[in-house]
Amino acid sequence: MDYCQRLIRENFIYNLNVPRLNYLNREEASFSKNFARFINERNVIDIVTELDNASKDIAGNGNGKIVMFDLAIKMILLLKR
Repeated sequence: MDYCQRLIRENFIYNLNVPRLNYLNREEASFSKNFARFINERNVIDIVTELDNASKDIAGNGNGKIVMFDLAIKMILLLKR
């Protein structure tokens, strides 16, 4: 979850076109070329919040499969914004 949150941040910064603020390796930069367009100011905070909530639920002994399924549905809706 922490890695996902970091990539969301990096993809948001990628959209700002400020390369000195990005900390992407070569593979992540290749992924970000196509994925960054889905991360914008309308959904970035909500995405990070949902990832954090899912992490807390799993740490609190929630059923991982149910938490991840719920997270996947929420991500689909958030990425369409």
